Amino acid sequence: MTQRRIADSENSASCPSCGQPMAPQQRCPRCGAETGRRFSLKVVRYVSLLTALVGTVLVWMVARSAKVPTIRVADIRSDMDWAYVRVLGVVTRHPSHEPSSGQLAFWLDDGTGEIRVTAYRPVSDRLLEAPQLPAMGDLVRVEGTLRLREDFRQLVVSLPSALDIERPTPVVSSIADLTEEHLFRRVCLRGQVRDVRIPYEGLVLIALRDATGAVDVVSEEGFGTTYGTALSLVVGEHVELCGAVTTYAGRLQLALDSATVAPQLPAPVEIASPRQIAQIGHKDVGQFVRLRGTVSAVAHIGSGLRLLVDDGSGTLVVVVWQDVAAQQEGLQDIAQGTPVDVQGRIAEYRGQLEVVPEIVGDIRCLGPPTEVTAQLRLDQLGMEQLGDMVMVEAQIAYSIPSPSGVRFGLRDGNAEGYLLAWANWLASCPAAAQLVPGAQVRVRGLVNFYEGRLEIVPQHPDDVIVTTMGALAEAAPGVPVEPTAEPLSPAGSSEARPTQTPPATPSPVPSPTQAVWETGAVRPETAGEQLTVQGMIVDLVLFASGQRCQVDDGSGPLAMWLPKEPFAVLYGDASWQFGSVVRAQGIVQLYKGEVELVLAALGDVRIVQAAAPLTAPVTRMADLREGHVGQRITVEGRVVEVRPFSQGIKYLLDDGSGRLTLLLWQSVLDDLPGRECMALGSLVRATGRVSAYQGALELAPGIGRDVICTP
Repeated sequence: MTQRRIADSENSASCPSCGQPMAPQQRCPRCGAETGRRFSLKVVRYVSLLTALVGTVLVWMVARSAKVPTIRVADIRSDMDWAYVRVLGVVTRHPSHEPSSGQLAFWLDDGTGEIRVTAYRPVSDRLLEAPQLPAMGDLVRVEGTLRLREDFRQLVVSLPSALDIERPTPVVSSIADLTEEHLFRRVCLRGQVRDVRIPYEGLVLIALRDATGAVDVVSEEGFGTTYGTALSLVVGEHVELCGAVTTYAGRLQLALDSATVAPQLPAPVEIASPRQIAQIGHKDVGQFVRLRGTVSAVAHIGSGLRLLVDDGSGTLVVVVWQDVAAQQEGLQDIAQGTPVDVQGRIAEYRGQLEVVPEIVGDIRCLGPPTEVTAQLRLDQLGMEQLGDMVMVEAQIAYSIPSPSGVRFGLRDGNAEGYLLAWANWLASCPAAAQLVPGAQVRVRGLVNFYEGRLEIVPQHPDDVIVTTMGALAEAAPGVPVEPTAEPLSPAGSSEARPTQTPPATPSPVPSPTQAVWETGAVRPETAGEQLTVQGMIVDLVLFASGQRCQVDDGSGPLAMWLPKEPFAVLYGDASWQFGSVVRAQGIVQLYKGEVELVLAALGDVRIVQAAAPLTAPVTRMADLREGHVGQRITVEGRVVEVRPFSQGIKYLLDDGSGRLTLLLWQSVLDDLPGRECMALGSLVRATGRVSAYQGALELAPGIGRDVICTP
């Protein structure tokens, strides 16, 4: 009944003319008035539903066709938090992954700034299953929601499909062609592994060199890196390494990534172009060169080998340090006349150019030795040898010094001869201190004719080798030393030659009996006396005016003072080092209340026994304590700070475990080979005594050779 009433109410209507009820008709049955047709409510319902559906479809279509805005990192504002945007850029760091939380993150640089891109589970799990993950140097297009904080901003990826990775094909490049424009670009470099260093656990630094230069290649332990591959590389291998170019401390480097392949190349890579010795000059110091020639002189020094190599255009010294010479098969037995192929860095020591091979394989013997210099007896020298290079073995009978050099009289049992040593040659000759009467020498030089006599003039510091020490070096303590033979009659000279000081036929003057004192027995009361001591060098400190040396024979140390003139030639002798046994005579003097033995002439000191090359263990900087003050130690680290002051330079070294100040006085800096290498980022190994200054520990090497720098 109720439903019927509702239906009647809905269908009933009154006539607008007579007011009588009427059925839903267009004409009133009573008065005949036209009432018109009413609009149906069902139609309204259906039309409303259709309109809603069409609107929804239109909104969906508009949303589908709308583009996500691409923004620059520099344009991100604080009011853009939770904005959904797109960023295009280059991956600048290796991705990181936290297994516990599932977080995957990397950094993106679009040229205006960097932003961190982060994905959480389950999106990160889907990305890890993808065939390609973001790597340093990749071009990435990513969409996500901005999350902004006061000092941090990141883009959160909510869909795996919102990450589009484009990996550029690496470009093969030479090291010298790398510039700032290559930053974060992927390149491949081919060269030789020169060094593999691990500054600390989790970081490997590989020194790679090609014919154009050298660069550090970096591999860090972490997600998606090739740390294990980098650890397997061997010094001397020729490899191809690919990665992205980055920078550290202002220097370009190559960062390896997960896509890196580093195979051993089938053919060696040339890392230096062959050059003629005549083309090498002081402007080339620090450059890496290669040369081929013949060994014309060999000198075994305490710290390795000194070779004189002649390629026909000139001669050049090759210094092979003991760590290389000991590992290179057959190098210790290298002989004069051996053809060699040498590559290394040009260095300058006391004004003389040297080539220093760095690793095993930098010097190769190309065949058996051949005779390159005629070896004669003194009685075989004649005018037909004038201008030729000859070699003789003889004994020094006497020496005549002058301001321009020294003329030595030679005798070999067959005849007499002369050796002319100019002052500049003596200044660079490693054996200068051993050239005393009685010494047996092997001399190589040009035959010259002067004032009616033939003389041999050495052309290179290694052209004279002392094979047997002089008589003074052989004498036992307390036994008088007699000249080995009557001196020869020296030739006269002019201003350009050593002047003649003794008479035409000098007579030998026997040396007085000279007892050897114990170093600990020299007391202040002996001041003014002339004494002879023999002991081991336990300390060397270089000053602007000379060198202070301490020797000890077990009875106590004694200080010796060697003025710069004439002992400067001795400072560069590799045998003049910590641990060598020397014999010296001089005048006892007091300096600031301390006893010193002051030497006056080169003949006052001789090296009795050269020390073996020192291989002091490296001390970790973190282990240094106040108890090390006064001790002699060796450290190794990279230069992270340079602080010049009025009397030298202080370098702050970092070895990964701690830091230590390296104090180099100006006198040591002036004596330091390759001083230009001492710069930020350089690897430095230094030996010296620990001191304390204003509560901080410092290491102060005594001489330049105590510091070895690797760029």
